[in-house]
Amino acid sequence: GVQLHEIGHNMNLGHSGGLDETKKYGDHTCLMGNPLYSDTKSRMCYNPAKNFQFASGGNWYDPKFTMNFDITKKRRNKVLRRKIVGIADYDNNPDGHPVVIKLETDTDEDYFLGFNRAYGVNSDNKQADNLVTLIKAGSNGLSYSQSWLLATLDQGQSYKFRTWKGMRRRDLIITVNAIDVTNSNPGYADVTLKYIRSSKKNNPKPKPAPSPTASSPSI
Repeated sequence: GVQLHEIGHNMNLGHSGGLDETKKYGDHTCLMGNPLYSDTKSRMCYNPAKNFQFASGGNWYDPKFTMNFDITKKRRNKVLRRKIVGIADYDNNPDGHPVVIKLETDTDEDYFLGFNRAYGVNSDNKQADNLVTLIKAGSNGLSYSQSWLLATLDQGQSYKFRTWKGMRRRDLIITVNAIDVTNSNPGYADVTLKYIRSSKKNNPKPKPAPSPTASSPSI
């Protein structure tokens, strides 16, 4: 595991930080978070941001197994539903499901969604087995960058970005509809990305303060 971490640096990968965004090695869904202090355990892979970087450089992965989710400011609503397979099923993916979905922000810092399938080449995974992981990374995901684990999502759970791309009352919601690692080969996570107008309940208008009332004079 340690050797594969160092090989990752030779491939221009940065470290992988955890959920609290303070420890640069805290993401134990990824070898660049230093989860395996062993010379005998190494069946583990990298997180979605690192996998996207590999694919964009044409090093290990074919870019056809990555996809971009991008929203223009003129677009009112958009819904995307996809099945994601884990990197362990890269060669067992006859339907061409994405391994990584990049959420484009129009800045250098973007978000990357993947399915942390814990078997095969990823069977020694240390965190969030068979869950959807959301990663933040810089450099547009194309070159060296520290990454951060933002969320791990199970079936039925969601993650919301408020005011996506800085647009008022426009949210991006990631929902994991289903995860199947028992009855499906390859195993997959079924996810929906919704770019929608925020509900008024989530963005209430401030109520005016009541007007002061004069008290009755004492008798």
